[in-house]
Amino acid sequence: MKAKVLVIIAIFLVAVGFFLVSWRLKVEKTVCRSQFGPCSETLLQSLAKFRGVPAFEVIGSAKKTLSLDRKVSKFRVRYLFPETLAIDVVERKAEVALGKQGFDGYLLVDKDGYVLAVEKNTSLPIINVMDNQNINFLPGTKISDNLFFAEKLMKYIFTLYSVKLAVYYGDRVEAKLNSGQKVIFPVSGDIEVLIGSLNLILSRGEIRMGEIDLRYKNPIIR
Repeated sequence: MKAKVLVIIAIFLVAVGFFLVSWRLKVEKTVCRSQFGPCSETLLQSLAKFRGVPAFEVIGSAKKTLSLDRKVSKFRVRYLFPETLAIDVVERKAEVALGKQGFDGYLLVDKDGYVLAVEKNTSLPIINVMDNQNINFLPGTKISDNLFFAEKLMKYIFTLYSVKLAVYYGDRVEAKLNSGQKVIFPVSGDIEVLIGSLNLILSRGEIRMGEIDLRYKNPIIR
């Protein structure tokens, strides 16, 4: 019985000692890595605030910040004695950029249709939004269903035809192929069927085509 009490007292003293030491220790360096290498600049900026935070509270605070960051899908946070906060993350990847008249920049959107960030420049495929619908520029918000369809469509035509620009009008999506034809797509339906129809039409190389309208059951060629 006496030995058990001594063990409990020893554990208590160690815990108190650890608490007192961790209260004095503070984070002086943050190391963050993702599946792409070093974390993105925006993420590093959001983590910079933990410099000087006591060790005993930094892990909980970092986890809360990362869980609210839409650009992060998974993460692991560790405190490395004596002064390093080590973070491993899986960052969501932007796949399409949205531009809108009057807005200086682009919304970067992931594969699920969520806005990840707003950037001044981009090398991603671009959809210019020409209708009057309001777009929420706040990271973490989801774009409309029709615009999400346009995003998925854009990924197809970028991969298959190297088209880097499309225009969204609310009721249709227009894109110009590198071969010169303008293609008009609907904003709903089966994308694979639409692409299959387009491929079939383009395979008829002898037909002179200036515009291909896929909004109808029987595509219209002008």
